[in-house]
Amino acid sequence: MFRMLPKWLIRKKRSKGHGVHSPFAFELITKVIHSPHAYYAFYDIPDLLKENNLNSARVTPFNHLSFRLVNHFKPKNILEIHSGQGINTLFLSAAAPASRLTCVEANQDSLDVARILLQNRLNAPPKPCWRQSVPDPREGPFDAIFVYTGGNDLPSVDTLLKLGHSDTFWVIHPIRRGSGKQFWKSIVNEERAYVTFNNEGAGIVFPWPGLTPFHYWV
Repeated sequence: MFRMLPKWLIRKKRSKGHGVHSPFAFELITKVIHSPHAYYAFYDIPDLLKENNLNSARVTPFNHLSFRLVNHFKPKNILEIHSGQGINTLFLSAAAPASRLTCVEANQDSLDVARILLQNRLNAPPKPCWRQSVPDPREGPFDAIFVYTGGNDLPSVDTLLKLGHSDTFWVIHPIRRGSGKQFWKSIVNEERAYVTFNNEGAGIVFPWPGLTPFHYWV
């Protein structure tokens, strides 16, 4: 029945778990993606941006989603590709202070800002490992991979699979336009991307062989 409905209505219904028969997907949608709960980091990080003369309005729902996903799955080894000035990095590190975080950013100016932000945060966990190129898969495997599609040289699906393992999840953002839209389309069409969640401007991917293949609009 859902397939005959417009996408906006499918998204509205599934955002509340309606018509979702997979226990895994239902829990993720209702308790993580659309969780009503806020965390201290949602207030502390905008304050940190202001203290460093950055616009706190740059914090978006995607940053909150990133925090919730990491807080839920508790990955021990996280890779962030095209990490920019480190705003989302702050949320990742706040959600998993004991995890190893590798950030890939080729722009030196952005990298300098990110280093200052991560250095100035309160109760700072270990500093991320900064890189200017995607690491060799032998340096993994990574438990979670975040990809910002506004950067150059997006990794291939094969590369993402090699960087992870059978329980790795990916988060792709943004996916509504340009190269991000095309990249997301290629992932959804990839048979090894068993379960995906299209959460408006962000895509979440579970290339887990044990899951029943499905593409959710939430």
